Amino acid sequence: MQCSCGGATDRGKVRNGRLKADLEYQVCQACGRVSDAALYIQGRWVSSDLPGDAIARRWFNELTEESADQLLTVVTSLQDVFEEDDSPREPEQAELF
Repeated sequence: MQCSCGGATDRGKVRNGRLKADLEYQVCQACGRVSDAALYIQGRWVSSDLPGDAIARRWFNELTEESADQLLTVVTSLQDVFEEDDSPREPEQAELF
């Protein structure tokens, strides 16, 4: 991947072993800019940075044992629901409006 400054980027990773949380990101060799971070808790993807919002990095820095457990529980539940429902369906009236 290439940074907006023109430099090449490398993958970086930071681990919080106590919370079993990993932050994976791209770092520019030339300017040091960090981008495209992804947050994993217990090996499960839970968040990514958005353009203009370093949400995954912010969450990683603010994680506590309780918030890590809550985030993992919510994301796991949502991912499980979306993985179970593979069949296309017609939207219900309430979903349209």
